[in-house]
Amino acid sequence: MRGRWYLANAETGKITTIVFGESWITYEDLDTTELHKKKDGFDAYEYGRHHLGYEQKTKNWGEAPKSISSETGKIKINIRGWNVGGGNAVYTTATEHDQTVLVVAGGAGEWVNEVGWRSKSDAEKYANEKFSNLHYNSDTDDNDDYIKIQK
Repeated sequence: MRGRWYLANAETGKITTIVFGESWITYEDLDTTELHKKKDGFDAYEYGRHHLGYEQKTKNWGEAPKSISSETGKIKINIRGWNVGGGNAVYTTATEHDQTVLVVAGGAGEWVNEVGWRSKSDAEKYANEKFSNLHYNSDTDDNDDYIKIQK
């Protein structure tokens, strides 16, 4: 996943950039997030309560455990804020139009938010395309029954 990717938002088609380094990630030229792995049982919130300045020191840290997707068998990285329990983004790869793409997903269903391309021209070309092998949060998903009941 290392290097620059041009992300096409699945809903809006807007193009943004993300850059992966060896142990960091920068999204759209904003602050860089340093990627770390927490030791088993470590509670950052509790630790921060007893160590002055810990929250400030770790404000640009992200927890980045990796796992293997049960659906695709590919590595996926789940990045979330160091001092928070939720609000994550999941990164993995897929093959679309005979190229490796970066898939950015989030939410309870790990729904696709953006697809990343190595070239900006490909991101622009495929910006509004939804791929049948990727999981989007749409009217065809299982949560549609709940949505219909609420209307």
